Amino acid sequence: MSRLLLAQSFTRRLGQFPNQEQKLIRDAVMVLHLDVIGGSLPRPGLRWHGLNSPDLYSISPNMDLRVILYHKGQDYVVLYADHHDGAYAWANRRRLEVHPYTGAMQVVEVQERTEVLTHVEAATEERVFYPYDAPYLLQLGVPERYVQTVRHATSTNAHELLELLPEEVAERLLGLLAGELVVPPDAQQGDPFSHPDARRAFVVADNEAELGAALQGAWQDWIVFLHPSQRALVDRTFGGAARVTGGAGTGKTVVALHRAARLARAGQRVLLTTYSRTLGSHLSERLVQLVPEPEVRDRITVRTVHALAAQLAGELGLPERQPEDSPAQLRARLERAAREAGSALSPEFLLAEWRGVIEAQGLRNWEAYREARRTGRGTPLGVRQRWDVWQVTQRFRQGLEADGRFTWRTMCDAVTEALSGRPARFDHVIADEAQDLGPSELRFLLTLTGGGTDHLLLAMDEGQRIYQRAFPMKSLGLSFQGRSARLRLNYRTSRQIRELADRLLPGTLRDADDAVEQRLTLSRFQGPEPEIAGLTTPEEEFERVGQWLNARLQEGLQPEEIAVFTRHDPATTAARLQALTGHVTTVVGSLEGSGDPGKISVSTMHRAKGLEFRAVAAIGMHDQALPSAQRLAELLDPGDQADFLAQERHLLYVAATRARDHLLLTYAGEPSRFLTPLVVFSRDKS
Repeated sequence: MSRLLLAQSFTRRLGQFPNQEQKLIRDAVMVLHLDVIGGSLPRPGLRWHGLNSPDLYSISPNMDLRVILYHKGQDYVVLYADHHDGAYAWANRRRLEVHPYTGAMQVVEVQERTEVLTHVEAATEERVFYPYDAPYLLQLGVPERYVQTVRHATSTNAHELLELLPEEVAERLLGLLAGELVVPPDAQQGDPFSHPDARRAFVVADNEAELGAALQGAWQDWIVFLHPSQRALVDRTFGGAARVTGGAGTGKTVVALHRAARLARAGQRVLLTTYSRTLGSHLSERLVQLVPEPEVRDRITVRTVHALAAQLAGELGLPERQPEDSPAQLRARLERAAREAGSALSPEFLLAEWRGVIEAQGLRNWEAYREARRTGRGTPLGVRQRWDVWQVTQRFRQGLEADGRFTWRTMCDAVTEALSGRPARFDHVIADEAQDLGPSELRFLLTLTGGGTDHLLLAMDEGQRIYQRAFPMKSLGLSFQGRSARLRLNYRTSRQIRELADRLLPGTLRDADDAVEQRLTLSRFQGPEPEIAGLTTPEEEFERVGQWLNARLQEGLQPEEIAVFTRHDPATTAARLQALTGHVTTVVGSLEGSGDPGKISVSTMHRAKGLEFRAVAAIGMHDQALPSAQRLAELLDPGDQADFLAQERHLLYVAATRARDHLLLTYAGEPSRFLTPLVVFSRDKS
């Protein structure tokens, strides 16, 4: 029986057309589907036409639009759509081939940028894949026509070559560049479209309803087209606590959502959690899209860690208290406690010691603090000085309790203690953006499970740590040896934006457990170069951002596809931009996900976590704001200063990588120290 398949290259392209042209293309594909499943040839009205490339054909929704298809035997595959010349140019550069080793169907580019990939390099240039023989590269899925080109790729052109290869192949080669042992996929005979590699690029439309949903945009890429490495993590039995890492936009959240759905469909109780309320709302929205069955969704609890701790505190009958966790509030309390204790220690130092050692390790008595390791703290303390700290922090703790207040970590510790010995609440806990969880939060999550197989999965990125100081996971008894994986393909951000953002971070990151990861990442599409604009005054800066917003809207972007991030006071920024441009803005608050339809979103950089937009402007990136000069001056401990600078650098990385296609970074006066190397990089590229 004949069948119709949709390629990811088609579904991505379809959404880029104006509404009227989308409708023409959808109607033509639906008519073709009816012909195919009916066992007849495509009707004459579709203007079925064979192309020069083997097994490639086109149909014509009108005199200008063309839809490119592959047809062989019983299979019809919708590959691409474009206007006349663009569609045929795309088809002339591509072939559909069954890989001779894996058995997977691949879309292979046959002639593009060949002058870059085939020229002879200088003898001194390293051929990065040359140590791997041709049979091994073929087993990794490298198209046969590319094997020798890959072996001769150099450090100069390797990443450009990887952009031409199928995604799953590019990710395996990135693993080789990172020094990993890459195991070839299983070879598979039979249907080439059913191989795990092919399922990332093609999906079968089983009936008219499914095809209609796909053509209307209900089949979003992240729901349908899972990459093989993502699918493997969704389905894998880890046999213990596991960790998934990857840079911004590599699909960690997608893995978390799909794994939660798979476990729930197997009858398991799942907690899907995170630190940020914005991201928590985002997870809830996406779960509804991914899991339409109410009875399955009922097995998945989506809560932030702190919201769940507060809920359970009420259920367990713990004393009712209110949160007091802002640095300003806690510094004021510590300053008062130090004064009462007659201590000369600064509130900044005391707060860092409280959060980084006493609270982080759950220390409840003097003996435990006296012997505690102070990893990452720059100023050494003797026993007398530790006693001074302990006296002040105990007054601080007592003051909180007397006033009916708690910090979120002390709340987590209290609930963890109350849950001890009780039945497990969940079979599995999946934490997204787990790098921002502290020891208290993780101890709480571990208590919620029975500690069985696959009880905990952490999706995280050290380069996006903006709230929590790094700490050794081993201190909680967590080891991820043999149960850790890194995602390397960026699906959200253009190559140009990713390359700029990557300049903010080192090429390798070392966590508190001394695990080292190389941050090699590959974007799957290209876009305009990001812009960095230095202005003389804040007024000129706002005018520049207003002009940029108008340009994006004139290009056809919708207001809800655009965001402006600022360091402080998004309400004032939103009002000024609305007055300048005449476009309605909305402030992304603590409980919202993305912005309102028809409005440009304005948010602090911290609230950008979990959001995605086609265009992003980050305003006010001057030397006093990023890093915060006032905050940096308050920190006296070298370890605190280094940690604060790292978090501020990560914050800019997070803001920049929310953008898919367009990025603008602006400042008035002197630029942030973090922008300076980006300006040099942009100038060198141009």
